[in-house]
This record gives sequence, C-alpha cells and structure tokens, in this order.
Amino acid sequence: MGRHFFLLRALCALVVLGCGPIPDDPLSSGEDVGDLVYVNEPWGFQLTRPSEFWGISAQTFPLVRDANNGRPYVDVRISSPYIDFSSNTFRPELRLEPRGMTNGTRLDAMVGDFERELQALFAGYQAVGDQQRHVLNGGEVVMWEFRNGLGTPNRQYPGTQFLAAVALHNRDGYFFIANGNAEGFPVADYRSIVSSLRFLR
Repeated sequence: MGRHFFLLRALCALVVLGCGPIPDDPLSSGEDVGDLVYVNEPWGFQLTRPSEFWGISAQTFPLVRDANNGRPYVDVRISSPYIDFSSNTFRPELRLEPRGMTNGTRLDAMVGDFERELQALFAGYQAVGDQQRHVLNGGEVVMWEFRNGLGTPNRQYPGTQFLAAVALHNRDGYFFIANGNAEGFPVADYRSIVSSLRFLR
C-alpha cells in the first residue's frame, strides 16, 4: 500500500503507450467560470470549491492513457482549509479520478466495484448509513460514507471517516474519495463539491 491508490488503479486499468496523439478537445464554452471553478478540458468536466480557502491541485500524466478513450490520467485533489489541530497536522482532502468506461456500463455496477476496491484498501471498512443518489446535469452520482474501524490506518488515505462517490456521464466515470477524522471531517462541503460536478459536453 506504499503507492497512491488511484495511481495503482490507473496502472491496472490504463495502458502506458507511446503511440497515437493525446486527444485534444478544447471546450467551446465562453462562460466565465470564476476562480473557484476547476475546469478539465480533456475530460470535459468542472468542479467548484466551497471558498478560496480550499486548496486545489491537479496533475495530468500525458504518457498514461486511459485504455477506453485515450485521454491522459488525471489526479485532482481539493484540500480543506487549514485547521489548527491540537494533536497533528492532518488536513482533510477530497480526491477525484476520472476513468473511461466500456459501452453499456451501469452506475450501480460501478458503485459495487468501487466499494469492493475500498473494502480491499481499508481493512476496517464499515459502511455508514445508506447510499444516496443525486441527479447531476446530464448524469447521476451516488455518495456514501464509511469508516476505517478496526483496520490499520491507511498511509495514503489517513483518517477514520470517509466519503465515497461515483458518477457516470456518457462513458466517463468519476470516482471520489474524501477523508477526515474526529477533529475534522467537512462532509457537507465534500458533498457540495461532488454535487458541483458539471459535464461540459
């Protein structure tokens, strides 16, 4: 578990190829999205941060291509505002990995597969409450909370409380995981970020 979870998933599900151009499909929207909005042109989506105090970083790996659509692998992270914790410097963070899906993939199947991935990643995985389904513009998202109960803390995803979410639009899947602990778990803000997912084509 020393490697980043989403990069492991990417190496399994994506193909590293040197042939063929990376798709370049710039968005045609002339809309002024503002400083809080992150726009990803190759995948055609955007997310909105709750405020300027939330940090954001996005890494694109041009040589790691999605096996289903040829787009570059993207790792998006949105970090909560800094909090002066008494015991540590833990900073809650939401991460997003988009993936190309095969034709006919259904959202419920994606949710089941992702939950099994999380169960393998967190030895103490415990679902909290029911899964919730929300309508997005042109797609759907399913969100649920879980805890890392008795298992060993995960170095890549520290914390004990988590929000997971899966969205589907056309043949693109969006997989979220956000962490927290007893001192900080901004789940309402996480849900707001996930719900802000907008598809631009």
